Amino acid sequence: MFPQLPDLPIHHHHDPVSAPDPYQELANILQIAGRLSAIYHDQNSGEKVHQLQTDLEERYDLSGEQTLRLADSIADQSIEILTAFEINPGDLKPYSMMLQEANEELGRLNLSYELTGHGPQECQGRDSAPGLRVA
Repeated sequence: MFPQLPDLPIHHHHDPVSAPDPYQELANILQIAGRLSAIYHDQNSGEKVHQLQTDLEERYDLSGEQTLRLADSIADQSIEILTAFEINPGDLKPYSMMLQEANEELGRLNLSYELTGHGPQECQGRDSAPGLRVA
């Protein structure tokens, strides 16, 4: 069993406001750390980034751009640490690079649709990266 200090913030990291007052900030930080991690290992990373941007803006007054830089630095530092321990980071890359690659692929798809004379009806009105906003 963990000592009381780490146990309470960990127990409440999904709902930091339910933690006793002295542990709410630690629970908030653990929740944000989990959300940063989820960008790189869960599905729907655009949605995860949007949620993270909202949380960091509300809680810490960080802009969307600052949040994206934070997410990129997490990937960069993770790659550096994994490499130092001779662990292959696989396809881990900064979120901005993932976003750039997705936008390039969408550009290729749009060009393909234009060349064939067909348009993706189900994609009309959608952003190139759902859930992403940069302040």
